[in-house]
Amino acid sequence: MHNDYHTIRNYPVKLQDCDPAGKIHLHRLMDYAQDADDENCRLLGVNDQVLRKKNACWIVLANVFHFSGDFPRGGEPLVVDTWSRGKKGIRFYRNNLYYRGNVSKENLVGASASEWILCDADTHRPVRPPAVIDVEAFLAAGSKEANPAGIERLKTPLNPSAKPPLFSYLTGYGDLDFNIHMHNTHYARLAVDAAAKTAGLDPWTQTFTIRRFHIQYNCETAFDSTLALYTTPLAEGLVEVAGFCGGTNSFIARVDYEISGRRV
Repeated sequence: MHNDYHTIRNYPVKLQDCDPAGKIHLHRLMDYAQDADDENCRLLGVNDQVLRKKNACWIVLANVFHFSGDFPRGGEPLVVDTWSRGKKGIRFYRNNLYYRGNVSKENLVGASASEWILCDADTHRPVRPPAVIDVEAFLAAGSKEANPAGIERLKTPLNPSAKPPLFSYLTGYGDLDFNIHMHNTHYARLAVDAAAKTAGLDPWTQTFTIRRFHIQYNCETAFDSTLALYTTPLAEGLVEVAGFCGGTNSFIARVDYEISGRRV
């Protein structure tokens, strides 16, 4: 379904998408959201198939999610509404809304914003947008928002190599995306894993509910690389997660969560 410059897509949530409480995992919600994003990019003439012909690709820099309702459960529809907010310099911005069941004010469960750049498909270095796409046509076909607000930058932490990580993760073949580096939603999965571990979650008796999630991607992680995960509690129900690869910060995330008695 397409509404003006919006794309609205319906995804039946499968039980395989769900956590122990029967709700969709954040990283699976992000996977579905990016599928809707890609469809919207296709309508704007800037999807991956078009960009690859010019040896270019999209690289995401950051995502911020806010959730006010319960995530959809297995068997329920996740509805994603996505649209481009335009660009500022070389950075492009996109907004999403998430609904449980159908599009209505009562069923709105969350919203997100994301920041992207166009890169060379081989080097993953930024390229000037006019060298790859018709910027004027792109802006004319999308949102009319002028000079869109950016996403707050998180301060990159110092390398905490003096202390042992919470855990380490070896990047495998199943983590790689079409750009041959770790897919962005896999960082989100690890960040939530680290936050839940730091919170002392008991998945047999407790439910982990994410209220806000902010992740910033600082350096790509290659195949067969080890990510060391460190966490810093910032307040009750708020933890910062940092992933380092060979002493370089790969990502930083802030997870704002609630823990309650488990209900299925």
